[in-house]
Amino acid sequence: MKTVKVLSVTASLALAIALTSCSSTSSGGEENSGETPSSSSIDSSGGGASSSSSVGSGGQLSSSSIAASSNGQQSSSDSVEPSSGSEQPSSDSVEPSSDSQQPSSNSVAASSSSRAPSSSSVAASSSSRVPSSSSVAASSSSRAPSSSSVAAASSSSRPPSSSSVATTQSSSSATTTPATCNMTQRSLTNVEYNTARSRNKLDLNVPSGNGPFPLIVFIHGGGFSGGDKNSTTAPLQANTATGKGYAFASIQYTLMSSSQKGFPNAVEDALAAIRFLRAKAVDYCINPNKVAVAGFSAGGYFTNMVAALSGTDNHGFDLSSLGNASVSSKVQAAVSLSGLTDLTKLDEQHAASGISPMMGNHCNWNTNFFGFNPCTATGANKEIVDKSNPLYWVTSSACANLPPVHEEHDKTDNTTPWQGSQIFVDKLNEVCGAGKASITFTNGGHGGGYNSTEIYNFLDSHLK
Repeated sequence: MKTVKVLSVTASLALAIALTSCSSTSSGGEENSGETPSSSSIDSSGGGASSSSSVGSGGQLSSSSIAASSNGQQSSSDSVEPSSGSEQPSSDSVEPSSDSQQPSSNSVAASSSSRAPSSSSVAASSSSRVPSSSSVAASSSSRAPSSSSVAAASSSSRPPSSSSVATTQSSSSATTTPATCNMTQRSLTNVEYNTARSRNKLDLNVPSGNGPFPLIVFIHGGGFSGGDKNSTTAPLQANTATGKGYAFASIQYTLMSSSQKGFPNAVEDALAAIRFLRAKAVDYCINPNKVAVAGFSAGGYFTNMVAALSGTDNHGFDLSSLGNASVSSKVQAAVSLSGLTDLTKLDEQHAASGISPMMGNHCNWNTNFFGFNPCTATGANKEIVDKSNPLYWVTSSACANLPPVHEEHDKTDNTTPWQGSQIFVDKLNEVCGAGKASITFTNGGHGGGYNSTEIYNFLDSHLK
């Protein structure tokens, strides 16, 4: 009789479990070490959980709702306590949050152990795991979310999925480590920026501190035929520049002579120096995205050319034979002191100001620069002269990449006429819009009276 009653009670209980499982649980379930939860939403909160289906530790919940524990105990119809196991993520969206959400009406709470979730929404833990493309709520254990919506309960960082992702404070905020400058010697001399041409050397001075620092590349004057990297012009000098937080490089370039033309060689040299310094940005603690070119007199002409060429790709002056062919020679700002533009107009511009050129006839002077007289050139030579004019390269399509330009000039300058600077500024503002270029007239003749405050305010506004 007792045996009959036990069997009857057991049968009734089994029937009740089966009915409960069918009504509240989808097919499948959790099993020990790699369980598969049902298709209801699961919220894990780091401890025990409740479910409308029941699985004992080590039991397997099938569609016929048989609950068996690993030690032979029968689980109740409420609690689920899955054991540990590793699992792989599925392909739904992840929506991590910083706290635990409540389970849904058919939720199964997962404990702090790891296990393999199924196609239901699973709460994933706060440890490292790959979330799926469904919303995930995670508890404090390491496990991967399933293919349904899972809300992540923890605040740890983890890779987001391809769907909508709401990240926590810790996972969305990045920490930036300040750059460390390992350059022990901050003043370098006679650095070869390429070995193809004998004069291609530069001096570099870098401020103390970590950087990375904006860079000024200075090009000396000398009538295309003289001068060197020691011929800097105040206020564009190493001590002043480094004191204001700039790395400062002064470069040499190919000079014209009776046996060596200056154009296009010197322009190619200037671009090669910029590419070299940008390529060595890490070694020299330079910010490669904050580079200015500056120059005086003949160097002011090269400054205008470098600035104008920055607006155009494949202009033909970046020679691969001079090194670092894959590195950009574009600049982000330009400062020209007593510079030049159209080399065929210098005599008439001085004449218009009633000034006798100190160097005599400009067209004759510049014959060695081109290898022919630029003022009487025709055919292919005329095309070369045209391309030597910075104005040639100022077009509407180039404006996006043309840097801001600042010119300074004295109207009494008897070496380089001021009109060229004014025309260049006007052309830049006309084609690219007001404010692209500016000019300040000084009172120091050729090589003096430059406005330090304006120059460094201009550089600061574009490089800092």
